[in-house]
Amino acid sequence: MDQYSSPDPEVMAFERGQMQFVRYATILLWVLVTLDILGFLGAIAGAIGLGLNVDDPTELIGQLVGIVCLGLMLLVFAVPQIAAAIGLRSGSKWAWYLTIGIGALYVLSCCNVLWGAALLFFMLNDEVRTTFQEI
Repeated sequence: MDQYSSPDPEVMAFERGQMQFVRYATILLWVLVTLDILGFLGAIAGAIGLGLNVDDPTELIGQLVGIVCLGLMLLVFAVPQIAAAIGLRSGSKWAWYLTIGIGALYVLSCCNVLWGAALLFFMLNDEVRTTFQEI
């Protein structure tokens, strides 16, 4: 292949997925997914532990509704993070946009500001931004 021909898009996508800050963002997304899942499992364990001492069945129903709500939150937050992590590793532009959105949501939260700032820093770095905007 001569130097003036266009590069192979699959090779370019692989190279985007191997960039240092993209790898850091992917690792951070997997850590956040793990924390989401562990929080959900901890809530289930707590509800089961509280449910063993419940005399009134209406309290148990309230706990079950709480578990279902936590499960829906896990679905809403963890699935896009998993998709973004997988997409970033393959160098997809949509995953870059999704990760910026996830980082913005984390920055707006009261507890996870640093996670969001790190994701935004990784994705809006000059090298990463120009590479993904060239697609």
